[in-house]
Amino acid sequence: MPTGNFKTETTMINEIMRDFTNITELAAVYVDLRGRVLSCKYNFSNFCKYIRSHPTLSRLCAYCDAYGGLEASKGHCPSAYRCHAGIVDFSVPVIHEGHLLGFICAGQTAVTDPQLPQIAARSDWQNDTTAKMYYRQLPIYSTEEINSASKVL
Repeated sequence: MPTGNFKTETTMINEIMRDFTNITELAAVYVDLRGRVLSCKYNFSNFCKYIRSHPTLSRLCAYCDAYGGLEASKGHCPSAYRCHAGIVDFSVPVIHEGHLLGFICAGQTAVTDPQLPQIAARSDWQNDTTAKMYYRQLPIYSTEEINSASKVL
């Protein structure tokens, strides 16, 4: 297990995410290896707040957060993907003293490039008028912008 003060590490991660979301206006959250939220939810979109308020869909969010993070940790670099809701996130592994602690998941955008991999089967939220309204409010980023943001984080 990593040595050091977990509270201090978590505080530092929260500060990084706060600054990152203030600059980029993207959302970010720190999750453990199973996709459980360990931090504040920075700049979360109304769409994701709404989707995560439904237990079944929230479990899919945790799955996508964990799976996307594990894929990023395999390549030792940030990895962009489409979650179960079809929006784009990217994950950055958090490693301390050689131990994988979790992932910073960021994004929550629509994207202009449909080629990003879908890491989970699409969930069925499209018939929910509130979800559709919130989806239309998501920011739209190019793949290049997502890749640049992931490099900065």
